[in-house]
Amino acid sequence: MRFLNGFWKLAFAVFLLSLSSISAELTVEDPDFEALQAGAEAGSGWSNRAFQDATNQSGRYFLPNVLLPMVVYDSFTGLTWERFQSLLPVVWNQTAYPGSAQAHCVSLCAGGYSDWRVPSVMELQSLVDYSLTKAPRINAPAFPITFPSGYWSSEAVVNASHEAWKLSFGTGKIEPHDAFLSRKGILARCVRGPVPSQEDRFLDPSGSVLNQSSSEVLDTTTGFVWQRALSNFTPTSSLAEEYCDMLRLGGHKWQLPSIKQLVSLVDYDQNAPSLNSSVFPNSSVTSWSSTPSGPVSHLWAVHFQRGTAEVLNETVEASVRCVR
Repeated sequence: MRFLNGFWKLAFAVFLLSLSSISAELTVEDPDFEALQAGAEAGSGWSNRAFQDATNQSGRYFLPNVLLPMVVYDSFTGLTWERFQSLLPVVWNQTAYPGSAQAHCVSLCAGGYSDWRVPSVMELQSLVDYSLTKAPRINAPAFPITFPSGYWSSEAVVNASHEAWKLSFGTGKIEPHDAFLSRKGILARCVRGPVPSQEDRFLDPSGSVLNQSSSEVLDTTTGFVWQRALSNFTPTSSLAEEYCDMLRLGGHKWQLPSIKQLVSLVDYDQNAPSLNSSVFPNSSVTSWSSTPSGPVSHLWAVHFQRGTAEVLNETVEASVRCVR
């Protein structure tokens, strides 16, 4: 309890500061805010820049109401975010039990909106700035009060009735957590906006249905085209990047995906592997990303056996799936 008192005294002080001194890059209301929202709701999709490691791109975040800056609009994803978070740590409960992340979002009325929900892992991860070396790893002017503790996603852990997925802005890690434990400071930050359709998500780049001869996969939710089969060897990180740079599958240039691109393939409704195995066969392995983490010799990777995002030493051997 003493921890919580100190925790929220600090939060309240930062909150008052944020209201009186908003960053200049967020003080101007975007003149096309309504048009941007309409475009996102029409299914225009996420910008490729939303999958970059950094989140400090010019013109990304807007405050729809500068005088009462309680929500933030992300023009790269079409999502509107609760600028702050739940006042206290919360549990995770799909039925929106009082004291849960779901209850917080269902009852939230901010920015004149009441259709808030708990974000997916991919949505929550879009806020992480992996280019930062100090916590919290998030755009501080846009989200001035963000704690390094975990934040709940909307996804439960498959085959684990008491766990749900959380993301830490202290590290950027994505991992399971006991859904009933709130004393470790797991918070909720709500979101509103379009939910991508999963129907006919993966196609051949020609637009036709995938078949056995398809060597590339178009993800219609992100617009990225993926190498369908994993590399036939498990290189270190430097060799993984070289492999993708040299790949000319289909006559195209390829690259090693960022950690956000790689996580976009994770299907948190699946387990062992945690992605669509009919689209990407033989994929219950750890795959390299191009995203560095802190120490020069460490990079982010995704373990597709379960769906965790973790940091590996660059000398470790892991699989490769390139993207374009």
